[in-house]
Amino acid sequence: MGISLGYLCTLEVGRKWPHLDMLFIIAKALNVRPSELIAALEDELGFNVTKS
Repeated sequence: MGISLGYLCTLEVGRKWPHLDMLFIIAKALNVRPSELIAALEDELGFNVTKS
């Protein structure tokens, strides 16, 4: 995948957040769309936006 195991671990435990380019690399490795990773994070953090 092109990242170290140590960096991946820091992402998994939430000590760091991936840059946008890394998000695309991770999504490709997991065979999902980057938007799916973002949506999962929004749900986990309780991020809600209401349109006006």
